[in-house]
Amino acid sequence: MLTTNQQTLIELSVGGKFHDTTLATLLSDQDSMLAAMFSGRWDLPKTEAGRRFIDRDGTHFAEILNHLRGTHVLPNEADVLEKLLEEAKYYQLRPLVARIEAHDLFVRPVHVIYQQRGERSVRGLPLVNFFQLAHLRRERDSFLARTAQKLYDNGSHHSRVLTIILGRAHDDLSATALAHKPSFYTPATDRTAFADFDATITIGADLNVQISALSILRRGRARELLLKSALDTVFHYLRTGEVHLHFCLNEFRRHLEKDYTRLTEEAASGTAIDTAREPRLSWIDVINQMNSHSIIDDLVMPLVCDVAGYFGLQQFVRLSKESALMKKKPFLRTNSI
Repeated sequence: MLTTNQQTLIELSVGGKFHDTTLATLLSDQDSMLAAMFSGRWDLPKTEAGRRFIDRDGTHFAEILNHLRGTHVLPNEADVLEKLLEEAKYYQLRPLVARIEAHDLFVRPVHVIYQQRGERSVRGLPLVNFFQLAHLRRERDSFLARTAQKLYDNGSHHSRVLTIILGRAHDDLSATALAHKPSFYTPATDRTAFADFDATITIGADLNVQISALSILRRGRARELLLKSALDTVFHYLRTGEVHLHFCLNEFRRHLEKDYTRLTEEAASGTAIDTAREPRLSWIDVINQMNSHSIIDDLVMPLVCDVAGYFGLQQFVRLSKESALMKKKPFLRTNSI
């Protein structure tokens, strides 16, 4: 058992890495697991050399000890901080956890903006999603996380807000134009564009049989609602770690009907942008074709997975396929329009 003399030297082996400290340091945070380990109530194993053994990765244990000594300066590398945070949580060092989670590498604001070129968004403004860097690093190996980190590394001294722009509208979303709408967006110096987002994502690409009614979804409000729903679902996961579908079937039907009416009027007046897109079906035919498939199972969820795959969110794709939303179910009237 340990002596009550808190100046006693403690020789440790943490995952095979040697550290020397005093009992006083290990007991300095009485609410921590380390304080419990060395309170005298635990019988820690010893190595052949007599060092007390802790079965954890000892790479960052020196940082843990420096925190307990009150001489710790947080590192500025994201990967190091994330691993240190994991260790701080394991040892239940709440003050250190709070310091790390308040670090700029975790809380730096990131705006992700989406608006199709030549189309108004559902609400008439670009769709702006607000994140912290830590949210986008939920899947640290994803393209989205690596892009955000690159923006931080390249522009951390120039801009408080990092900006990622999706689609081909980045030329239209200039800082000058957005400066007149400070209520929803503050221009940032650092920006990038996932320029092929619109071209890469195809609605209905996973259907075994192509249906002509999908031509209405090449442009317009219904298409943008589907993309917005997919983005909202993916972004909710990044913020919370939960897979929860954000989609309103009634709203989709309303937008689809408006798009059909507009395209029909354009075709009749000869003002259609692309004659190949002119509706050649009645509205009843569109409804019947759409309802021959499950809107959520066959259109929405595959689109969500395609968007997640575009960003490289492989864990999200796996979780989505395992969730109840992705499991095949009997045809339900509520899953139709």
